[in-house]
Amino acid sequence: MKFSSLIAQPLWRYYAKPRPSHTLREIIRKMLRYQNVSILQVGANDGETADPIHALLIRHKGIHATRVEPLSEPFKKLELNSKRYAASTELFNACVSKHDGILSMRIPSHAENGALNTLHASISKSSKILPRHKEGQVQEVKSVTFETLLNIMKAPKPDIYISDCEGYDIDLIEQLPKDLLGLRVVYIELWDNPQSPEATAKALSRISTVLGRHGFNRIVWDGQDYLSWKSPRFSSSPYAEVLKAE
Repeated sequence: MKFSSLIAQPLWRYYAKPRPSHTLREIIRKMLRYQNVSILQVGANDGETADPIHALLIRHKGIHATRVEPLSEPFKKLELNSKRYAASTELFNACVSKHDGILSMRIPSHAENGALNTLHASISKSSKILPRHKEGQVQEVKSVTFETLLNIMKAPKPDIYISDCEGYDIDLIEQLPKDLLGLRVVYIELWDNPQSPEATAKALSRISTVLGRHGFNRIVWDGQDYLSWKSPRFSSSPYAEVLKAE
């Protein structure tokens, strides 16, 4: 299945500039009309800054969010920012990767003031340790696989998967046990994706093919963020519609 064939034509037709984050919130609000919604968010940062679900969690008690953040400082803020809806939120101080154990994450510094820029932290692919000076730091973090995370989660299996992992998101999608999770919506934040637009397009084409094989038949991608979901096959609605859980 080609990437272009999956584009959500009704959305492109009615919205000059479809925004994946807006469509995601529209989808969640519609799902809440007939069910509670379970979300798995990997790379939650502080749970508030440019976060696609923070406002919804405040307003809707029918959402349960499992939020995963590996870095210690953002995780402390995540705990604080999640207190308003603590009863419907489960937090894990870890990253998700192919292996359980410990991984190193590079944290660059802001060019202006040299402070650590945790928004742009990423898994280190080098064995060399970054010097602890103005260029950044390396922090060791707990790592779990998706399978391990599913086993320790108390929440229902998620309907929606959200990822913001600084260029590692597409790798994670390919590791995701989609049949096991029963996902109906996948959202990837690519605002600070370090890859070139060409490389990103090729990678998204690859995962769109993977998702397409698992029933995902709608896409909105604005060049920054990517959203794919399972829609009723013969829907003619100009608005986003999601298949109900079986």
